Amino acid sequence: MRNLKKNGGFTLVELMIVVAIIGILAAIAIPNYLRFTCRTKESEAKGMLASAQTAEEAWFNEKQTYSDLITVGFDQKRDSSRYAYCDGTNTIDSKALSNANNTAVQADCTGNPKTAANSRTQFTVLATGNVDDDTTMSHWDVNNTSAPAQSAASDCA
Repeated sequence: MRNLKKNGGFTLVELMIVVAIIGILAAIAIPNYLRFTCRTKESEAKGMLASAQTAEEAWFNEKQTYSDLITVGFDQKRDSSRYAYCDGTNTIDSKALSNANNTAVQADCTGNPKTAANSRTQFTVLATGNVDDDTTMSHWDVNNTSAPAQSAASDCA
């Protein structure tokens, strides 16, 4: 009878199978994670536009007229640089954001398919930003007739 010595390691084939399984799981999980984080970043715009709409409506209820974002007291969170908010008169936080090519992308609501406008009888507030570091900008807007914020162009795939 032969005395076989049992080794405690893995064969190369077993290791290759494990690496292949991890690769397949990563190929499924990473794109889903990126979409999830992109949608999370877009929720910032929705929340801030809802805040701007609330400020405008409260101002209108008190003064019987709409005004610009600064006058109504809208203040963007200072720890974020994903979006610029504008109302046709003012652009709040118009920082130059960079895309994947390290090219400056001015997020001041120019190029937004919708037009920001405030008058005494109506308002439109825009949010423009780059949430996934590519060349496409994300555009959101809210006005006195729409609730919640509408996407003019979503940056998330």
